[in-house]
Amino acid sequence: MILLMKCSALLYLENTVFLGEAVPGFRPGFGPDQMAAFLGAPLKINPDSKDTSWTEKIVEKWGDFLPLRLDENNHVWKRMKEFHKAAEDFCRGKCLLLNIDLHSNIDTLEALRGAEKLLFDMIDSPETVEQAMNQVRPLYKQIYNELWQLRK
Repeated sequence: MILLMKCSALLYLENTVFLGEAVPGFRPGFGPDQMAAFLGAPLKINPDSKDTSWTEKIVEKWGDFLPLRLDENNHVWKRMKEFHKAAEDFCRGKCLLLNIDLHSNIDTLEALRGAEKLLFDMIDSPETVEQAMNQVRPLYKQIYNELWQLRK
């Protein structure tokens, strides 16, 4: 995976003209639902598009799933930290290393529960959705800061 990332990124950097205010950069990641995967949702990567992912919806009842927390032993989270370290080494002297794509807050809740069920939750038990939102918001900062700390 890391070798593929390096090859793909090199092709992009060598074949793109950065005009005006454009700055070359690389954004490591496993697609838009990776934050939900960090919380335990199985991640599915589209074999036809390296930029697309989705998660299996794993929340049936919020009460059984809360509190939301980042598990340091989560496979996807551990892999992201490895990927981020490799990306930093690769980018040094070539381009900027960009922040990962964090579809956070309500996007994360949707990736865990599913849009239709989450919308009904907002109607039927808004206090539970608010509780989940209050737990997911600080995770953005935690993830961002942990990846920032990996910088050399």
